[in-house]
Amino acid sequence: MKKGETPKVSKKVLKGFNADDIYSITRPIKEARNKAIIAMLVDCGLRAMELCPLTIESVGETSILVQ
Repeated sequence: MKKGETPKVSKKVLKGFNADDIYSITRPIKEARNKAIIAMLVDCGLRAMELCPLTIESVGETSILVQ
């Protein structure tokens, strides 16, 4: 195995959301709670499992404590 070369794996760059994509996601959502959840997931890059255990105490004026 010392003489063998490791195969090169191409790096895949993921395309992010633009303003139109986010608008089309949030447009049909009418409840403020659901809009806030979508905004937290998209803007902060949180996973759903990181968002669910958040409490009022973990959300500050300028920061969010995610565990």
